[in-house]
Amino acid sequence: MMHDVISDILASPKVPRERKRAEILRAMAMFRNDTSYAISVNEWRSMGDMMGVHNMGGVASGFLAELPHPTVPRGMSMAGMDHSNMSGMRTDAAWADAARTAG
Repeated sequence: MMHDVISDILASPKVPRERKRAEILRAMAMFRNDTSYAISVNEWRSMGDMMGVHNMGGVASGFLAELPHPTVPRGMSMAGMDHSNMSGMRTDAAWADAARTAG
């Protein structure tokens, strides 16, 4: 997953050339800390169920009866999908809204 993020930063025309290194380092820091985009085990399992093992390279242990056959087109992006129901995928604004309504 991290290689996808780094590739997106490198390829993005929205990130100026002189900012690419800093943005990659920022992304790496977020990957290493245990609070950014943290989700529960149940949310993680739900995401795996939603995406399907055939789209994620197969099962984590054991073997499938046959090789996985992806069910989504190659290169499909999840960028337009609504991840707001997964607590770890909320944007900063969504966290602020959730904090205001919970408090």
